[in-house]
Parts: sequence; C-alpha cells; structure tokens
Amino acid sequence: MTQETLVLVYDEALKVHGSATHDINGKLKFLAEYLSLYAKLRNEEALIEIKTLTVRCKYRSRSRTYWVFDMPEISNKKLYIEYLFDLIGEFKRL
Repeated sequence: MTQETLVLVYDEALKVHGSATHDINGKLKFLAEYLSLYAKLRNEEALIEIKTLTVRCKYRSRSRTYWVFDMPEISNKKLYIEYLFDLIGEFKRL
C-alpha cells in the first residue's frame, strides 16, 4: 500500500472520527476507525476492540495490540502517516 493510499484512508478516518482530539480516548477511537477502514479497503475482515489504553486488532488470524503511548498525535499528519506505514507493514508480514 502506498503512502498516498495511507493519506487517503487517514483523511477519511478523520472525517468519520470528527476531529483530531488529543485525549487518550480520541487517539484510540481514531486508530480503531483507521484500522476498520483499512480492512474494508482491502475487502478483509478485522475484529477491532478498544480497551482502556490499547487497540486490539485481529487481522488475518493474528492479534496485534497497539498502545496509546506509542501513537503520535493525530494532528501531526506526517508523523502519524509514518506510524501507519510501519503498522501496515506489520500486516503485510502476516
């Protein structure tokens, strides 16, 4: 997946999510929305759960946990896209 596609999904997740809130809950919801949109774009199933400080994603029969403390601020688009690029890279290895 190209960075342009990641940016497109980021922008769409931002529209659906509403705003780039800086609180923990907002960051978790945004990542969950992003992962959901990514799976839909790939026409695949993903089970996404928001926990207190994490987002758990079961995708292609594997589970991954993403901690809110590792997530960059949503408003920092460039850094967030780099984070997503690494995250999506993990999916490609599954």
